[in-house]
Amino acid sequence: MDNLEVKNSIEINTSPTVCPACNANQQPHATNCHFCGASFTKPPAIFTNGNGNGRIVSRETFDKTIYKSNDLTVEEVKALYFDKDALFESGIRLYRINVGSNRFYYKLDELFNPDIFHSVTSFLQMVVVKGFGLIEFYKSKTKAEAEAIMNEGADYGTVCHILCTDFLINGKLNVPDIELRIAEYLRDQGKQFRYDITKWAEHMRNDIFAFVQWVKDYDVKALAVEIPLISKKNGTGGMLDIVCVMNDRLPNKTQIEARDKAQKAYDKAKKAKEPVRKLRKALKAAQDKITPRRINALVDIKSKIGSFSENGNRGTFYAEHELQLHEYRALLKENFPALKIQKLYNWSPKNWIGKPNYNLKDQTEAKSARKLKAYHLLHKFEMEDLNPTVTVYDTVLESGKSPEARIVDLKTFIQNKHSESLEIQGGEKV
Repeated sequence: MDNLEVKNSIEINTSPTVCPACNANQQPHATNCHFCGASFTKPPAIFTNGNGNGRIVSRETFDKTIYKSNDLTVEEVKALYFDKDALFESGIRLYRINVGSNRFYYKLDELFNPDIFHSVTSFLQMVVVKGFGLIEFYKSKTKAEAEAIMNEGADYGTVCHILCTDFLINGKLNVPDIELRIAEYLRDQGKQFRYDITKWAEHMRNDIFAFVQWVKDYDVKALAVEIPLISKKNGTGGMLDIVCVMNDRLPNKTQIEARDKAQKAYDKAKKAKEPVRKLRKALKAAQDKITPRRINALVDIKSKIGSFSENGNRGTFYAEHELQLHEYRALLKENFPALKIQKLYNWSPKNWIGKPNYNLKDQTEAKSARKLKAYHLLHKFEMEDLNPTVTVYDTVLESGKSPEARIVDLKTFIQNKHSESLEIQGGEKV
């Protein structure tokens, strides 16, 4: 994985070729041992208000596929964007594997032994009781109908997320290309005939307009986009949508009018040479309410298909969304202890008419976050009983031979696939 130097802050020391603590071979410029975790350099730098110039990974190299079948994908994952003036990337190479309904992140030692972490979304699906609304939804649909609706919502959300983050990174998006981008994504996924692309494009245009309006309203500057992180403490991993610097408020009409009223009262009293101490205090209080301050924030995007009511009301955020954000903050804190995140937000577009609009919910003080420790304990117990396996099928069927399908534990499967990939790449570790 590429490493980014911290400009005018600290310099990355060249790591040793072997770890002095455990003698494991190291990747060039690694900041800590991928096997035992020993540190070679200073801790990661503090995120700062960078100027937006950073290293951008193309969508093609963002996910490097190691193996793919109908229901199984193994890929290397990298952060899509880093502000090169604010932070650098560690030398740890992370991978992601989807097995059925579960997703895992992992890293490898020099013998391809994986250290596996349950994805945050899979972790929460395992331990959080489904809400009443979702239960009623499943009761009103057949299994096939429910899966079709949920899958379309997920696919739509993925494309919308790609286009929104592309705008955030590049500062520009060609609107007439939206339908083409949708078609390209669905074609790559083999789903080009599954959905109404024209209808998608109509809704997605409005959703992207809402996102662009939010970026402008709060003066959002990306520090990192789609950043993969793991937690040794909690045994979880995830891909964080947006780490950014933004304004902490958007003054409303009432607040601005109150400030103007306080200003007039103060100016009038001052001109008449009347006491102004209380009026000055009132004016300052009114001004403080509309004066934004710059904060570091973690934002998670939730987009559902336009007006398709089956996918839920827009702006409705659930306990899982609150917990997801707080678990992501824990990942950031563990990997970047000097980084201070002041706010956690869920963002979603509204079905607006006239002016682009959106939902932005502050989840920083969400009460459900108090349950995370209990959920981690429950997750630990559940994982003791979960032995992830992969079914490996013969790739070629021959006459006279019985077809074979072998069940392999997840760790063995990962080792085998990386060993095969190593041979294909001519000895270059992947």
